[in-house]
Amino acid sequence: MPDLGDDVFLSPAMDEVVAEFRTRHASIFSLALRLNRYAHSEIFSTEVPRQDTHAVLIACLMQRSVSTFQAIVLLASYGMPSEAAVLLRTLVEITFKLAAIAKDPEVGNQYVSEDLIQRLRSVKKLMKLSQSARPSVADEELQTLLESIQKEISDNNSTVRTAYWFAEKAEITDLYHATYSVLSNTVHVNVRDLAMILESTEDGEITGFNYGPSDDGIYVRLLSAIESQIICLENAFTVLPATSPEVLTQLRSEFSQLFEKREEQKA
Repeated sequence: MPDLGDDVFLSPAMDEVVAEFRTRHASIFSLALRLNRYAHSEIFSTEVPRQDTHAVLIACLMQRSVSTFQAIVLLASYGMPSEAAVLLRTLVEITFKLAAIAKDPEVGNQYVSEDLIQRLRSVKKLMKLSQSARPSVADEELQTLLESIQKEISDNNSTVRTAYWFAEKAEITDLYHATYSVLSNTVHVNVRDLAMILESTEDGEITGFNYGPSDDGIYVRLLSAIESQIICLENAFTVLPATSPEVLTQLRSEFSQLFEKREEQKA
């Protein structure tokens, strides 16, 4: 490991760390990079009918999934598995929503209508701010806006759907239980998630702290990210035209091989 000085993850010497980790885990990084390249080739070549709101919504979610996937790969390359896990949970949630909406356009309508509730929450929070922190908006104006949004919510029967609801609609609840719920520990900084920071003896005596780049957990994070990204693309292409579906099939096959190999190693 090169001397990263006080800059650590922001040090120019991190280039050496990235190269080392990508070489050490060449198979999983190779698949991730080729999947990313394939996803972008489809994004840049797919014609999305602009009047088709269902297709537009799927295209937006697909692009969000790809940018999130790239961020996960970057964080994994930098030896930041916990930070990669936070974004991995985001990618998995995108997967639930994209797959559910791809299967049923009505789910998309309900997803869009949730924005009314988010607007309602924002106005309520604004009204709770102290006068010094609140923008110069009269209470009467905010109350009128609040009532207007509440009426829209009632007219549209809007409600907030949970990640699990979308996972059910997408028929991928196993991904919720096996991945999403586990990653929530990292997102909410539960105490168990802090264990990897500590160095300790077999007796549990703390001997120090782990800080800095680590490839511990990188392989698993990338494997989960690749699976989610493949599911996103497979479902997106049930709505959008794909130029090279056979490439995605091959990438799915390579993922399955790496997954099976990983399971054999665990056994």
